[in-house]
Amino acid sequence: MFSRSEMMVIAASRALANGDVVFVGVGLPNLACNLAKRLHAPSLQLVYEAGVFGAEPERQALSIGDPCLVTGAASVC
Repeated sequence: MFSRSEMMVIAASRALANGDVVFVGVGLPNLACNLAKRLHAPSLQLVYEAGVFGAEPERQALSIGDPCLVTGAASVC
């Protein structure tokens, strides 16, 4: 059985297409975007609310100031 939050993440992930540019917040939106990027939309472009573009984090960010978002990012504004 899935929780409501898990179902929302899955539904949001499925709504994202390869090549889309998405403004991402931390939490469930971040989970949905990273799930889409890893499963069916590898060219999904993530723009984090902290001003990070092109992040390729190795783990889920804990907050918008998490250093994993900046490491290897294309741009930090």
